[in-house]
Amino acid sequence: MRRKIFALLVGCFIALGATAQRDSDSPLRFGLQFNPLLTWNKTENNFSPDGIKGGFEYGLNVHYYFYKNVGIESGLYMNHHGARFRYLRDQVINNPEAPDTNKYRYNYNVNNIYIKVPLALRFRTNQIGPVYLFGKFGVEAGFAISSKLKFSGQDGFFPSDGEPTTDIFDEKTYRIPSPLARIGLMVGGGVEYPISGSFSITAGLEYNYGFLNILRDDLSSSSKPFLPSSTVSTVSYQTPDKEDVRTQYLALKIGVLF
Repeated sequence: MRRKIFALLVGCFIALGATAQRDSDSPLRFGLQFNPLLTWNKTENNFSPDGIKGGFEYGLNVHYYFYKNVGIESGLYMNHHGARFRYLRDQVINNPEAPDTNKYRYNYNVNNIYIKVPLALRFRTNQIGPVYLFGKFGVEAGFAISSKLKFSGQDGFFPSDGEPTTDIFDEKTYRIPSPLARIGLMVGGGVEYPISGSFSITAGLEYNYGFLNILRDDLSSSSKPFLPSSTVSTVSYQTPDKEDVRTQYLALKIGVLF
């Protein structure tokens, strides 16, 4: 249902843009974009980042120049991105009869989908040869509609006789509670190349820093897939610290204006 509403809003913006008569110097511009993303993340406590993760977003934007070369930019996007991180820790099983140690080597791959609304100041130069240059600075709010966790890892259990056993967990996908929102700071710039009338193509780069944890809840609780091993899930264990994962990404901005 939310995707249908998103598609309807996109269609309304396109229809509105098609009925207005503008050129590349008009104060009001509408556009469509598809933006590949490269995401990395910051973690705390016993979790560590695990490389760069790809993502993408698509949607529409609108620019309004209230002064010749200064304006505001907003829009509506469907944003797909997440994070890779690892959990590496020695755990003491809280079983008084057999106080053993468990070695965790777990890999997490979180994929979130957001409906994103940016709001930024936009600056544009006068035409330089065939192109305009632009820059922008602002914030965005993303509202999560889906969150999935891909989980894999290794568990080495050390029984009282000192002989370790090791379980390898193949990757499995779980639905987890979606984070309520993602708030980010964005800064970027690029180039606009007019083609005909109000129709232009644009390209640029944007850096985005997220302020909020992208995980809504502690994955170590009994309702989450933190300990898939039946060997250790049947005893009381020391839960790890609550994880805090905040994403950053670099976007290649590709779009058209009309």
